[in-house]
Amino acid sequence: MTQNYKPAYPAEFRQQMVELVALGKCPKQLSKEFGCHYTSIQSWCRTAGVPYGS
Repeated sequence: MTQNYKPAYPAEFRQQMVELVALGKCPKQLSKEFGCHYTSIQSWCRTAGVPYGS
C-alpha cells in the first residue's frame, strides 16, 4: 500500500515565508500565492519568534 506523503518544505522556503511575514505579508495570502497551508506558515513564524496576523 502506498501513502500520499508530501515531503517537508525546504528550509530556504520556510525561511522565505517567515521573512515575508516579518515584512507585513499575511500568511493566508502567502499560502494562496505559494501553495502551502497558512497554518504551516504560522507555525514556522511561531518557531522563529515572528509575530503573524490572521
